[in-house]
Amino acid sequence: MGEVNTTLCVEARMIGKHLDTLSHAGLVQAQTKGREKQYVFDPHSLQTVSAWIETIGKQWGKRLQRLKDLVEDDTVTL
Repeated sequence: MGEVNTTLCVEARMIGKHLDTLSHAGLVQAQTKGREKQYVFDPHSLQTVSAWIETIGKQWGKRLQRLKDLVEDDTVTL
């Protein structure tokens, strides 16, 4: 974490919180080596995230299109 800390000028505590969150989400895996903890990025985990974002994006796209149609419909009074 020292390498990341000096590069990004961020407190080690905050880096640890972010890495814990990424680990909990399955995006990185922690490997303990002696007193240090090394994190390894799992690129395959992004496929799951990408699929979820695509699904949510389609749902919101449909909803926003319906809202747009409703707002632009001259026959509807709000």
